[in-house]
Parts: sequence; structure tokens; C-alpha cells
Amino acid sequence: MTQISDTLKNLKLLTYKNLSEIFGVTRKTIYRWIQMGRLPQPMRITARTVRFDAEQVLLYMRKWQG
Repeated sequence: MTQISDTLKNLKLLTYKNLSEIFGVTRKTIYRWIQMGRLPQPMRITARTVRFDAEQVLLYMRKWQG
């Protein structure tokens, strides 16, 4: 968790690919975690671009860890 937390603190906006690499899971798992409420909904930047707020992801992680 500490290494992931440190990585997230250094980033502001994350892509699905970033999350997949950080957590070591597939994109499909990221979709499932969003549906389950384990990750926040992504923000739509443009019609084809979405990003996750790194601080929100960290808050959700802490919620599920504790």
C-alpha cells in the first residue's frame, strides 16, 4: 500500500492504463471496481478522454483497506 500511495501522491490525473499498472490488474477489473464502489467514477475530460483524480483514488483505497 505504501508504494502505491507514494505513486498516487506524485500524480494528479490517472488513466485506466495507469490504474491497471499500479494495481497489477486488467482494465476489466478496474471497471468492476468502479461498479462495486471500490474506485471513484472517472471524470470526463473530452468526449473520448476520461481521467481519475489520484487523490480520490487514494481516499477510496484507504476506505477499503481499513
